[in-house]
Amino acid sequence: MKNLIATLTLLLGGFAAVAAPSSPVPYPNPGTHIATGVSVYASGGDVQVTFLGKGVATYTDLLWLSSPGSAYSSPSTPIFNNQVSPANSVVDLGSFSAGTELVFGMTDQNVSQTFYTGSASRNPDNIVHAYVVNNYPANGSTYIGFEDLSTNNNADFNYTDVQFTFTGITGAVPEPSTVALVGLGAAGLIIRRRK
Repeated sequence: MKNLIATLTLLLGGFAAVAAPSSPVPYPNPGTHIATGVSVYASGGDVQVTFLGKGVATYTDLLWLSSPGSAYSSPSTPIFNNQVSPANSVVDLGSFSAGTELVFGMTDQNVSQTFYTGSASRNPDNIVHAYVVNNYPANGSTYIGFEDLSTNNNADFNYTDVQFTFTGITGAVPEPSTVALVGLGAAGLIIRRRK
């Protein structure tokens, strides 16, 4: 009897782990676009992406890896199609060196627009379209929620149109002051070496 209870507990526990979907991270300022884009970088090793769902999107949105090149490097070979991919599907994108920036593209087929992770300057409307949350849900993955419309197409900027989590990447805002300090340090070493 003890063994039967232990077996049932394991089966039910395993079923609960598989059946429980991940939840999206609510964007705290719906209606207002994000001011500073966040780039995502490989931690070193395998990168996997999990599709959380299409959120409220009625348009067909395709997620793909714009850079660096991969088997999923264009909208014609997407990682996921939000209207047909099952929620909680997982795709392995392969292995990337630590520090490699991964630029994800999201193409809205209904309005023929593509938006990217990172800086607003990458997008045709010069607005950030990817909401990035690190350490989601406290297990080392990174959450990304896309806004699939521009201001010209009445975007609601709730960043819930397409939602994904990634393992093996980290979101970071490039800090110009840090880059400048590294440059000054390198210049100082060169001058000292010449002396």
